[in-house]
Amino acid sequence: MKRSGFTLIEIMIVVAIVAILASLALAQYKKFQLKAKTAEVKTVMNIIYDAEEAYAAEHNVYLSSEWAPAYTAPGCRPWRNTYHFDILGVKVEGCVYHVYGVKRGDWRYRPDLASVEPDWNDTIPATANVDISIIASGELDGDGIWSFYVMVDEDKRIVHRYDDF
Repeated sequence: MKRSGFTLIEIMIVVAIVAILASLALAQYKKFQLKAKTAEVKTVMNIIYDAEEAYAAEHNVYLSSEWAPAYTAPGCRPWRNTYHFDILGVKVEGCVYHVYGVKRGDWRYRPDLASVEPDWNDTIPATANVDISIIASGELDGDGIWSFYVMVDEDKRIVHRYDDF
């Protein structure tokens, strides 16, 4: 009598191969998931940039802003209690994974960027080469390491500093 089927060893080898492929796929999935969460940075920073430029054209000053929305914990936060961003008319639908601030001067390549605290209640004359830096910061994966992104008013390119993942 001829038996057909798989031996236990063959099944174990197939299960091991599937497990290895699944672990590789999961790692890549998490990486892409984190990258998708950083896509908000470009959108929100451009909204803030446009609002700051419009405000400066009308009032001849930029507005600084402390971190908004108020930081509570890593994860998705609703866009509320945003202080000067409300004056600028910056509105973001849904929730955001990063906090945003505006600070006087050029912070693109400052070594102390990780310790920056955006100013509250500072009006910045729109006269210098670089008047303001728009800063975004986020801690996406719960490891305590923050990513920082900086855009200045004279150059809309976003400089990415300190990678979180």
